[in-house]
Amino acid sequence: MKLKTDLPSLDDMVKQPVMSEMDLRVINKIEKESPSRNPQNSDDSKTSSIPFPEKVFRARSSILTELLKISHFRSIRQIFISVLVIVFLQVAIHDLFEFGKLDFRIDVILWNFSNLSACVRLWFWLFLSTSIVAYCGFH
Repeated sequence: MKLKTDLPSLDDMVKQPVMSEMDLRVINKIEKESPSRNPQNSDDSKTSSIPFPEKVFRARSSILTELLKISHFRSIRQIFISVLVIVFLQVAIHDLFEFGKLDFRIDVILWNFSNLSACVRLWFWLFLSTSIVAYCGFH
């Protein structure tokens, strides 16, 4: 059972123009009133052999250098450095009072770098296996 509705069919909606005649008249009026462009200039820009304007490279300071000129960023940097110094002094004073000597645990750093060749070999094999998998996956 088909219900009768007042809505136009899909075919009728597709055949109807998107803009009304009044919209088209307004657009034409605006185009006529706008100042005319020089057709010679527009042709030159369309037929030029260079698709993009030529780039100009110039030496300038880095973004970090520019930001550090602002007093707020300098303040944040100074606060960060002072927090690091305070933490270092706290650890040094704690070790001095608890153990009677300053122990910066350099032996832990030396232990971590004692088997550096095995670590480099492991990194190499991980990189090689990842490269082979990526190559096989994309070819």
